[in-house]
Amino acid sequence: MLVCPNADDDGQRRWQPSLRRHATELGVSIMSLDEVARIPDLLFLSLEFDRVLRPAAFTSTRLFNLHFSKPPAYRGVYTSAWPILNDDAESGVTPHRIDAGIDSGDIVAQCSFRLSAAETARSLYHRYLAEAATLLHAQFDAVLADTVSGRPQSTKDATSHARSSIDYAHLSLDLDQNTAALDRQVRAYSFREFQLPQLGGMAVAGVQRHTQRPSGPPGTILRQDDDGVWVATRDGDAWAMRDRSLDLLRLTDAGEHAAIARAAALSDFV
Repeated sequence: MLVCPNADDDGQRRWQPSLRRHATELGVSIMSLDEVARIPDLLFLSLEFDRVLRPAAFTSTRLFNLHFSKPPAYRGVYTSAWPILNDDAESGVTPHRIDAGIDSGDIVAQCSFRLSAAETARSLYHRYLAEAATLLHAQFDAVLADTVSGRPQSTKDATSHARSSIDYAHLSLDLDQNTAALDRQVRAYSFREFQLPQLGGMAVAGVQRHTQRPSGPPGTILRQDDDGVWVATRDGDAWAMRDRSLDLLRLTDAGEHAAIARAAALSDFV
């Protein structure tokens, strides 16, 4: 057994465990991608690898990827955001063979699960991890024995999004939407380890409609206070609740128990 960590894996434990550190602690060999590619009869399993893999570069053909979505839908990146933005009812996890395309190889297995009405990018990502662990456990012996069969993906229903489809470095909310679409944006961009969506300089956690007609031009921020931001949408005035998750974490570190209780009462974050 050996591992090939992502280039940015420096061996430090953060919110995501370090594969490099885990391998070191277990005495598992760490190799570069070039070294791995030269191994004959290799079984290569990719999970969120940071480079596009080209089968022609490998000596082995036993190459698999565990993708967070249900290809042919959502091949490629941002699979924790686009299903929420598009108001999909479900998503899933798919182990597939690696071919010359992007997440387009034959499907080995696939699971589906329903998206909740309050799903965020962060909660969806963690659901992907849990479902992937279950699916990999069920399929691993067959993959190891090279007895899995695969079914080709449909090209007719294939969808994908480029990295440029969401500019996370300059993330902004399109306010000229109805309330439901604005809420989906907030939830699709909510992943506190990376970013939190903001309105009027305030991190927000969700959007609820409160009037049937907007009291200003759609997209206008009407007012804000310590608890959230009021905004006019296409179908009424809506309230965007302040995201208190980082506040709660800071208060926890400081041991401010009374303040934690007050903040938690105003937050969906637990």
